Amino acid sequence: LAGDYCYAQGLVRIAATGDLAMVEALGDLVALSAAAVASGRDEDLLPLWRSTAAAIAGECGPGTADAARAAEDAGVDDVWVSDHVILPPGSTSPPADFHDPLVVLTWAAAATDRVGLGTSVLVAPYLHPVVLAKSLASLDALSGGRVIAGMASGWLQDEFRGLGVPFGERGARTDEAIEVCRRLWAGP
Repeated sequence: LAGDYCYAQGLVRIAATGDLAMVEALGDLVALSAAAVASGRDEDLLPLWRSTAAAIAGECGPGTADAARAAEDAGVDDVWVSDHVILPPGSTSPPADFHDPLVVLTWAAAATDRVGLGTSVLVAPYLHPVVLAKSLASLDALSGGRVIAGMASGWLQDEFRGLGVPFGERGARTDEAIEVCRRLWAGP
């Protein structure tokens, strides 16, 4: 999954499949990443990883299901999506066609049988904790237990402002969301 700012993860484990093209792509990625870090151009890494995931996993948008199947067929262990709701004017990363992460993962889940479905990461303060817990639990149940839920407090002040969420409360809201999810998932 790529164009929806999704990631194909678990590439290291692809070596075990014997797919030489995948192993070569991973080797190229590692070499280019090391060169970017060595030259102090760390900002080059995200587009590099994203484009490599795109090359391995396939097309985006309407092709998300195909990309998820291709990733699964290639031996990728997990597919990952990221989360943003509102982007500042002129933003190029993530792209404008940045879809809701849980909707994208639901689409991917319906098209696959095995790959893990990860959030890298959900910005927890943007969502009501009970709704978040229910959405993740629903996706996990419908996908056969494949959800890998990553949550974080967020960083983009303009996005918080646009959503009416107090930026200074993001840590406490994230802690609360994680606690509520854990309690609800544990049952009565």
